[in-house]
Amino acid sequence: MVASSCSNGDYDWAKQVKQFDETKAGVKGLVDTGITKIPELFVHPRKSLESSIEASLELPTIDLGELRSGRQRVVAEIRKAAQEWGFFRIVNHAIPLETMDAMLAAVKRFHELPNADKAPFYMADTGRRVRFSSNLPTREDAVACWRDFLSCVFHDDQLDPEEIPSACRDQVQEYVKYMIELREVMAELLSEALGLPRDYLSGIQCMKSQALACLYYPKCPEPNRTLGSS
Repeated sequence: MVASSCSNGDYDWAKQVKQFDETKAGVKGLVDTGITKIPELFVHPRKSLESSIEASLELPTIDLGELRSGRQRVVAEIRKAAQEWGFFRIVNHAIPLETMDAMLAAVKRFHELPNADKAPFYMADTGRRVRFSSNLPTREDAVACWRDFLSCVFHDDQLDPEEIPSACRDQVQEYVKYMIELREVMAELLSEALGLPRDYLSGIQCMKSQALACLYYPKCPEPNRTLGSS
């Protein structure tokens, strides 16, 4: 890595990346130091900030609660949303509200642990199945976003519980159990939307792996200069 300047101003990009990474504390660690100005590493160009203003859009919403009474209608809606948008929102997905609330609380609990408790999970190695990190850019002059994450990767729907931080271990396992069930439902519906046998996508091995990204956006002292997600 070499030092260079950035469109946000002249500063040692490589040095800031290295210093930030070595703390193993993530963005929350910066906040905990009491900073009032964010490092240049996180400052986004004005053009990017302006283009991030959300337009008022009505996203496609798929109601899975209508499967029993109108499965073909739901499949048709999924086909249309996938063709025209490439994604859609789902409601009445059968994941209990208390499970989702518990998961959110557990993620917050982990990210707000003392740094000494989180640091052992901090790593840049994307091959690790459980890791705490931030979103450090790997390309020279790229800008970081104001967020931390805990990633839990399940292969063949399995992950050793002991690898998951105890602060959120039970909640992650419970939440993923429901996500696996939902994945199977969506695999069937997408298969039908494609005109394939209902079990086609669920039988593909890569469908048995999934990454749970537990994102955390610490309070930012200069929210008008950065983005949580670009």
